[in-house]
Amino acid sequence: MIVITPEQGIELVKAARAAVLNHFFGKDIKLNGLEQKTGLFVTINNYPKLSLRGCMGLIEPTKPLDEAVILISKSAAFADDRFKPVQHNEMDKIVFEVAVIGQPELVHGKAPEDYIRSIQPGKDGIIIDADGHRGLLLPEALSGRNITPEMALNMTCRRAGLLEDTWKQEKCRIYRFKAQIFREKEPGGEILAGQ
Repeated sequence: MIVITPEQGIELVKAARAAVLNHFFGKDIKLNGLEQKTGLFVTINNYPKLSLRGCMGLIEPTKPLDEAVILISKSAAFADDRFKPVQHNEMDKIVFEVAVIGQPELVHGKAPEDYIRSIQPGKDGIIIDADGHRGLLLPEALSGRNITPEMALNMTCRRAGLLEDTWKQEKCRIYRFKAQIFREKEPGGEILAGQ
């Protein structure tokens, strides 16, 4: 699953930081050349503890990447209602991460065991869709942790505002996806490429 090049991923992370920084000065930025449409998430973490500071995204490929990264970065910084808006004096204390989402694939199965065998926590992202609720768990949210597929599915249900075991019900649709992850190593510093 190659959606964008490493160079394009680096540009997306730089644009995410610039969009938030320029917001404080009433300026807009424009990024050109990334016209493909794909899902995209921007995560802002406190540095160095890497605790969550804001996260927003688009599951569906509704906007070109160069437009989406700017809108989503501002939303992650200023509109994630779990946190207070990012302040200018925090810019040297936060790191940006951009996840470019591959095409979600419906996981087929007749029993919960089929879903458990189909999900690889840390490699697959998960989308749960049931009863008008939708939740997403990015692959890196489980990376390096001892999480079973069942635990990952439960977590995704909680993110969707559903009971943990909703994924076992026939009405529930489960999707898996791959993501290309690009993140700052330190605030405004080197940008690393993940899976």
